Amino acid sequence: MKSLDSRCGGLKGYGLGGLYGERVLPVIAPTGSGKTTFGIVASISTAINGGKTLIVAPTSTLAYQLFQRAEAYSKGKARIVAYNSLLTKKEKEEAIKELMIMIMTY
Repeated sequence: MKSLDSRCGGLKGYGLGGLYGERVLPVIAPTGSGKTTFGIVASISTAINGGKTLIVAPTSTLAYQLFQRAEAYSKGKARIVAYNSLLTKKEKEEAIKELMIMIMTY
């Protein structure tokens, strides 16, 4: 775990799972190696099999791009929600109830 700790600035991969109560898979790989595509496809697979996934992006532009890719990859098989400040209170409540994959910013 030392190599993971040093690459993540001290975050411990095994500690993340305990924090959220579910499995967390940190992915460290070079730029352009398919990390985002892997995450989206894994999220869709999880959703189709009854699970829920949260994807957090640093900017609203990137969150929207992720949403578009997830929608294209899922071909309507998963309910994907782009959760943002533009949603009304009712839309936010409905999104949380119905979501399979939620994409938002931090």
